[in-house]
Amino acid sequence: MAVVSVTDANFYCAACTTYSDGAGALGVTNVRASSTYVQWNTPQDKIIQTVFSGTSVGLNVDVSMCSSLSAIDYPVIAYSVDGAALTRYQLLSTDTVVSMGTGLANTTHTLRVVYSTGGNNSEKWTPPLINILRITGLTLDTAAVLSAPTLFSPVALFFGDSITCAAAAVNIGTLTTDGRSESSYAALLSSALGCEPAIIGYAGTGYESGAASVPNVISAYDLYYAGKSRLFSGLFAPQPNYVFINHGINGVTTQGDVTSLLTLVRAAAPLARIFVVVPCNGAAAATLAAGVAAFADANTILVNTGVTSYGTTDGLHLTVAGHLAYKTDILARLPMGFAQSLIGSIDATQCGAADSASFPLSIILTHARLKTVPNGGFVQSATGYDIRPFAGDLLTALPFELVAYDGSAGTVEMHALHPLVTHATNATVALFYSNTAVTTDGSSATAWPSAFKGVWHLKDNAATTTVLDSTSLVSTGTNVANTSTKTVTGQLGKALTYNGTTDYTETAADVVGFNGGTLATWSCWVKFASLAGDTVFLSKNTNSAARIELAVYTAASGLYIIVANGASNSFGYINAAVVSTGVWAHVVLVYDGTQSTDATRLKAYVNGTAQTLTFGGTIPSTTGTGTAHMTLGARTGGSAFSSCVLDEVRVAVAARSPSWLIAEYNNQRTQTDTGDFITWTSTDVGSSAQAVSLGMGPTLYRAGSA
Repeated sequence: MAVVSVTDANFYCAACTTYSDGAGALGVTNVRASSTYVQWNTPQDKIIQTVFSGTSVGLNVDVSMCSSLSAIDYPVIAYSVDGAALTRYQLLSTDTVVSMGTGLANTTHTLRVVYSTGGNNSEKWTPPLINILRITGLTLDTAAVLSAPTLFSPVALFFGDSITCAAAAVNIGTLTTDGRSESSYAALLSSALGCEPAIIGYAGTGYESGAASVPNVISAYDLYYAGKSRLFSGLFAPQPNYVFINHGINGVTTQGDVTSLLTLVRAAAPLARIFVVVPCNGAAAATLAAGVAAFADANTILVNTGVTSYGTTDGLHLTVAGHLAYKTDILARLPMGFAQSLIGSIDATQCGAADSASFPLSIILTHARLKTVPNGGFVQSATGYDIRPFAGDLLTALPFELVAYDGSAGTVEMHALHPLVTHATNATVALFYSNTAVTTDGSSATAWPSAFKGVWHLKDNAATTTVLDSTSLVSTGTNVANTSTKTVTGQLGKALTYNGTTDYTETAADVVGFNGGTLATWSCWVKFASLAGDTVFLSKNTNSAARIELAVYTAASGLYIIVANGASNSFGYINAAVVSTGVWAHVVLVYDGTQSTDATRLKAYVNGTAQTLTFGGTIPSTTGTGTAHMTLGARTGGSAFSSCVLDEVRVAVAARSPSWLIAEYNNQRTQTDTGDFITWTSTDVGSSAQAVSLGMGPTLYRAGSA
């Protein structure tokens, strides 16, 4: 027989769970406690794994430090050879070698050993009574050798109590389908994330609670046991890619406790994504949320599964099925797979005097990180499909439409349905990107709520006359000429130009919602090449007495906003030069037939500012009826042509508020000038070189190169 020491380079220990006595290194996955043994003393956080050759294997153990314990309190381990079900074994005072396999085929085999528990009443913290199991090596066949096991490169580090370390659950005996992890929620979650697990848990511990054998997490996060550090040069070794903190059931939890622990953990894991998980019974949810909010770190996220009825052994501790359900709920709330993220702060001072709900947020951004990988950025898809918007909680994916992407420049245009753009405090939006698993376009018409009856971005640059509508109604337009001959630079990327003599775009069918309706908001960006003559740039005109139009009438020297039903002279106009040639203007018609006066029924906004209208006739209480199609660049049917460039035409059955229109104008006018509507910050807190130096493997939140 041959004895192989733990000093063998292929004897792998769980990350972050052995103590520092000067051995090991930050960038080495296989960090050891000493040159002669691996020392275990806390429940369910120690794993060793290797690949061995030969027909038998035994684990060499030293239980001399458990001599004062009763037999029931001796350490319990579980082991698996070649992915078989875990075998549970409680050590005896006489054990020196635990046989884990005999009569095996004379080939290579995988071995995985887990420290299950240290007994029910044993000391786990304060020397010299610590219940310690020391692993000194393996006993193998003569001439047998170890080789490296297949390891996940990312590391997930878990802090928790008895639920996290599964001290009170029947979790030993099964492996996950990949044969790697046990059936506690933390092990299952690690497996689902493709991570090596590192689980640090003491039954009964909390932010402040703890006794001689159970330390509180704030004092013990960095210690293997009292007086022995887990850290190398102040850092976890190797560096975790994710840290999950699941405390709050035991003892007192305050907001200050949460921020204090997060500050300490962030210092020891500067590049990790930290998830603060609300316990499975919902304990301390509000306090945990307040602590995460006060910490104000874009890479730290609250995960709240809600108070859910999971399977338990005693009303609190989870069964195997309970652990699986809890893992599933946590996983469903994580934005997985994305290596990078940008966090956008939406300037509340540019959002008017009220909040705007279900707001289509235009994201027009050029950023070096949004270049494709071959161009020095981090986007994996040449078409930008792996750029995805998330809500301010950094967990909720937003419905969106990806309109355009240039991977060489790092330019993206997308529109995301934000739940609430706020006017008192800055709302948040996030862009996650760099995900090799995302290879299809996630765009959806649900980015445009049902009130929108037509959205034409006018980015159609093809050898066809098709002009696409982004809503679920698919009100496709037909241009007079191929759009590739009419594409020019617009306000938001590209736009279409109209020559003032023959050009226009008309939908194939009537745009619903504006026949006999009471609400309408029509908006567009327009840049006139000429203001000569009477021209129409947006129109739905059955006849002069049944129409909605935006026009420029030079005889009156003003912009005309027309809603007619039964009389041709039903309009408001701006008797001032509010638009000019060669200058982009955001022009909006707002109609609300439920109001009682001309001034409240029909309003006009230019560049976010309400205009004073002079009225002709009486503004009707409902719009006219007819079969006229929506027309851009001219009057319906092709007359009163406008010499202009149009961009981002939207029509909706809604009377948008002044705050909505101010926010829409500010959002679209530019996102690159001083006073950005959205200010973007990369969440990566270090360079790729720093990540390598800290021993971090591939991760969905790895650092970038800037």
